[in-house]
Amino acid sequence: SEGRHPDHRVAAGLVRDAARRFVIPLWNAFHYFTSYAALDEFEPCGRLDALSPLDRYLLHETEQLRLSVERAMERYDFGAAYDAIEAFIETLSGWYLRLSRSKAWSSGISPAKAACYEVLHLSLETTARVVAPFMPFVAEALYQSLGSRHSVHLADWPAARAEWSDERLAAEMRAVRTIVRLARSIRERLRVKHRHPLPALYVGGVDSSVLTAHADLLRQE
Repeated sequence: SEGRHPDHRVAAGLVRDAARRFVIPLWNAFHYFTSYAALDEFEPCGRLDALSPLDRYLLHETEQLRLSVERAMERYDFGAAYDAIEAFIETLSGWYLRLSRSKAWSSGISPAKAACYEVLHLSLETTARVVAPFMPFVAEALYQSLGSRHSVHLADWPAARAEWSDERLAAEMRAVRTIVRLARSIRERLRVKHRHPLPALYVGGVDSSVLTAHADLLRQE
């Protein structure tokens, strides 16, 4: 309003950028999960059986989100907290869900699909509680839609889940994601379309055991 200091005004572009980076991809991930889970009449039971490396990686990153936001808020470092949230949403939406689509698209409720649903439910429920101070209305909608009868703002902060942490797997997955990112950048620079499979890909600086362990992901990407 007139007379108000210009720094107090919220720029429309900043709001759109926040929605693009945080709200829309998180809500799309939630909608993806609930849509397919409803089709399969999935009911979460909390059992984590038949987890794939990708499933275990998402649980690790979910626990790291909780830890990173806790540490940032202990220092009142809001920028670091938002950075952690954005990085997690990218992992959830741009990596885990994209690579797990084949499970959701398969018919029936296989052990692999059930594990994917359980992991997504746990991850989204934890995420809603972690982001509640930063995205209060989105977090409330997520939390209520995941089955809670209470407000997310009355829920406890997520407890530490040491069993979700797997630093070795996380390091391997970071290497795989780096390989994929660099390969894509080379494709773009040389104008090699992504739908054309490469006859060969040579990787340096990464242990061959990592490439072997995650060969399926690399081929898929």
